[in-house]
Amino acid sequence: MANVTGAHAALPVRHMATFDVQGRADFAGVRAGHWSFETLTPTWDDDFAAFPMPAVEARAVAATTGQYAVAAPNRALFVLSSASGAGPALEVTAPVDGPRLIPLRYLDRLGVERRLLLAIAPALTGPARSRTVLPGFAPGTPWESGDHLEAGVLTAADGPVIAESIRAAHHRPTRHAWEALACEARPEVASIIEATLVEK
Repeated sequence: MANVTGAHAALPVRHMATFDVQGRADFAGVRAGHWSFETLTPTWDDDFAAFPMPAVEARAVAATTGQYAVAAPNRALFVLSSASGAGPALEVTAPVDGPRLIPLRYLDRLGVERRLLLAIAPALTGPARSRTVLPGFAPGTPWESGDHLEAGVLTAADGPVIAESIRAAHHRPTRHAWEALACEARPEVASIIEATLVEK
């Protein structure tokens, strides 16, 4: 991971890249500035392609002036911030050509592993964005994101995480992304999505 700061950066950005078998990593879109490097390793044994994320300083959540962004290897940009009294929220901007899911995993304040699915879909204008509240998120604890997934990977067994994720959706484009995913999901999954959207 390359940490980049400088006069040209609106927010400090942490660019992530994956090492290949020769020990090389290609960073894309890194701006000019002062670089520092650190390595991150997955915290969990993963069943999806995971990107371990850097620990979050408490001040990054407490005040918008303390934000930073993480650029993942799949070109998704993550920004963690306060959410107007609703708790910490994660905003994602990502290049997607259809509705997609971004799996997220973190430890809450009690040390319990939490899983969410962030829904994102192309916007009519501007980049695709998603904003989701992270219930119980504790700065400084491990968190991971995964690569973009299509709705077809979901099954009825994912019902609890789907419902929790929709309830955590924090703005209209994220809910619209869930509606678009319902159109592409298996019928039993679409029913779960639609029922949860109605209850909120």
